[in-house]
Amino acid sequence: MSISPKNNFKKILNLFFRSKKETTQANNSSLFTALAGGWRQSSDNFNEAERRGFWWTSSKSSQYMGQSEGLDSYSGKTFNTDYPMDYGLSIRCLKD
Repeated sequence: MSISPKNNFKKILNLFFRSKKETTQANNSSLFTALAGGWRQSSDNFNEAERRGFWWTSSKSSQYMGQSEGLDSYSGKTFNTDYPMDYGLSIRCLKD
């Protein structure tokens, strides 16, 4: 298993939200539910649960910073953010 690369993940999030917006008959064929789990600071504080989902990508911006892709469940906008790698974000594993 591996973690989704950044360019692949952005496509998945955009497809997920577009299909969710365009139809109430979404079939979840990708098996990716994009639940908004928020993120956890290294101090164990949780933030933005049920509003935003954040997923690590396999990319790093520096030795201590990882790149993530996110989805705002209110607006449907996707975004990318760098976080310290000791923060807790969701992951999406891909079968090799």
